[in-house]
Amino acid sequence: MGDTLEISLSENASTGFQWSVPPELKHKFDKVIREREQAVEGSGGLPGKAGVRRLYFETVATGMAELELHYRRHWEREVPPARNFKLRVRVRK
Repeated sequence: MGDTLEISLSENASTGFQWSVPPELKHKFDKVIREREQAVEGSGGLPGKAGVRRLYFETVATGMAELELHYRRHWEREVPPARNFKLRVRVRK
């Protein structure tokens, strides 16, 4: 508890796709871990070059949490995500 969880996922933001936590799913984990910040690396340079999105989460309580991230275009909310990332997190003292 009190640690930071970092998740690094490859993405190509030049296509409009990026990884994010869907707002409707935050309730599944926000009592155990909380989203803190995001950073993108390596997306500059040549058009179409892939980068890495780093998402940081703070562990705020002990317990289990199911974290789910979606890879989608933010304007295509009615379209299923192109990819999903799921992680089960156990936080201990």
